[in-house]
Amino acid sequence: MPFVAASYFITQVQTIVSRNVDPIQGGVVTFGSFHAGTTNNVIAETAEVYGTIRTLTQEMSLPYPEARASDCRRRGS
Repeated sequence: MPFVAASYFITQVQTIVSRNVDPIQGGVVTFGSFHAGTTNNVIAETAEVYGTIRTLTQEMSLPYPEARASDCRRRGS
């Protein structure tokens, strides 16, 4: 079920911006790559997601990695 877990992770990371960033200050999380498995009839063993975090100031970008890491620790990932 790595595909489902990775999908959930993306949803949770997106909520970091929507719940914690002032819209005036701006912040964007983009996932541009998602890979899981090699064929359509086998459940993938792993899933990889790649993305970026963009903010208007360096100070705004500092809390994101910690928030992401703490969310993963809470979920046991």
